[in-house]
Formats: sequence, C-alpha cells, structure tokens
Amino acid sequence: MNVWQIDFTLEGALGTPLRSNTLWGHLCWAVRHRDGEGALERWLTAQEREPLLLSDAFPRGWLPRPLLAPSPLAELPPAPTERLVRASRLKKLKRRAWLTAGDFAALQQGMSEARLLERWEACSKPDLEGTVTKRRARNSIDRRTGRTPDDGGLYFQDEVWYPGAGPHLWGFACAENLTASELEDLLNAVGRSGYGRDASTGRGRFRAAVREDSTGLFRHRGNRWMTLSRGTLSPGMRRPRYRLETHYGRLGGERAAAGSPFKHPLLLVASGSTFAGDGGPHGELLRGVHPTLEDVRENALHLCLPFTEVEP
Repeated sequence: MNVWQIDFTLEGALGTPLRSNTLWGHLCWAVRHRDGEGALERWLTAQEREPLLLSDAFPRGWLPRPLLAPSPLAELPPAPTERLVRASRLKKLKRRAWLTAGDFAALQQGMSEARLLERWEACSKPDLEGTVTKRRARNSIDRRTGRTPDDGGLYFQDEVWYPGAGPHLWGFACAENLTASELEDLLNAVGRSGYGRDASTGRGRFRAAVREDSTGLFRHRGNRWMTLSRGTLSPGMRRPRYRLETHYGRLGGERAAAGSPFKHPLLLVASGSTFAGDGGPHGELLRGVHPTLEDVRENALHLCLPFTEVEP
C-alpha cells in the first residue's frame, strides 16, 4: 500500500477541524471547479473502484490515542502520600487523548494500556501543547426581519489557532488513481479557497505538501488496526472498540442554494477507534445521505494503522 504523508501549514485559524470526510467533500468541489461537472462524475465513479483513503489531520508528530483493552489496576505504594501522588498521576495520564508517533512506533509490536502508561510514566513527556482555542460570541438572525432576536439568540463558536512557523498539522492518504502531485494540487486549491466554517472571512486557509510517508508505521503487520479517519462501522471490523460522533453534514457551493443544504445526520466511528480484521478497505462510500439529491456522497472509509495488541 502506497501511503503519502500530508503536511499542512496553516495560514489562519480553523473554524472546522480537518476531518477526513469533510476534507474529501472539499476535494470533490476542487475537482468540479477546476475541471467541470463531467470530471467530478468521473472522479466519483473512480472512487467506487479505487477510493481515496484520507486520515483526519492531527497536530504534527502526534496521533490519536488508540482505544485498548482496559488494564488491571496499577499497584500503588503503601505510603498514603505516595499512593495519592501516583494515583493522581495515573489519573491524568489516562485522560490523555494523544500520543506521539514515536510512542506509537515504540509500542507498535506489543501495545497495551499498561505498557503505554508505563512508558508515559518513565519518559515524563508533557501532554500535547501548542494549540490555542478561542471562543467567539455570535448572535442568530431572524430571517423574517433580518435582525437579531429581542430575547436569546446568543451562541458561541470555537476556532483553533496553531502558533509558530512551519507545518502545524499532518495527515495521511492512500490512493491508486491519484499521484502525490495531483493530490497536492487539489489540497492547495482547497487551502486557497478556504476550508470549513467561515472560509469567506479567512478561516481554514492552508498550504499542503504531499510526500512519501516517512514514519514507517504502515509497514507493520499486527492483529489490530487503529483508524485515523471518521467512518462507518462495517462488517469486516471485528471486535471493535470505538467512540461515536454524530456528523451533521452540509452541502457547499452552488448546491447549498439549490434546496436544503443539510444532509442526513450520520453516526460515525471516530479516529483512534480500534478493531481486528484484514487490510480492508473498511467503512463505506455512502449514498443516500441527502433528502433529495441522490448523487451526493459521503466518504466514510477508514485509513488505518496496524499494530499488535497484547494481553493486558
């Protein structure tokens, strides 16, 4: 499997996180705007045979923490003060949602919850830092009057900033019907026009560089897989451990003004979920996700990392 690494350099804040299924939808629009409706139809037909697998984008050098079998309770020191300190430390470690690619590589051939916690305790590495979340106050508009309501209507939305120079996020992709340069061109077209919410005001602008994967993480053979994407739970995903997220998708571009912009809500498995099974592909390229438009699709396929989970 030929896997590419994507480095994202953000040129502003993100109003919408870079998720695999939403980014795939933006790529469809990039194909249509660049090459026309016929090219998009050919793109979608090719996706049925040889789909583009995309990961979510993560802070560069980090991966989602895999969902593993719960470990037995750790042995605590007999002294009350030491017992309290270690219990508090373990509690903080168990809350972590991310691990470095180096930690994943070190444990890839023998992963367990207990080994992961032991490594974190021994290395004393800090948790993920460097992101800044800002909350913006908004007010809804009454479409009958064009004014804000007299009572209520105030709500808040978060946007994420990644300070510092150089690539801020990374992700991964796998495709048989695209070259790395073609994918890079499409991603940069998305980055120039803006991704996600509030793109018209400068949110979601980025530059992307696509190259061969340099981590070596995808070359391992294991007994389980960790998804790096948001997708459906398909029959080949055996003995899964997963978190579910509800995706409220919308149409973009001209389609948003041609009727209802809202897709059906979808219940998707989040990145970091794990399962047993073969190499896939897992998940689905969904149809019937819009109430009236039959040609609308949703990429709910998974790009997965292999690893070996051992008994806790």
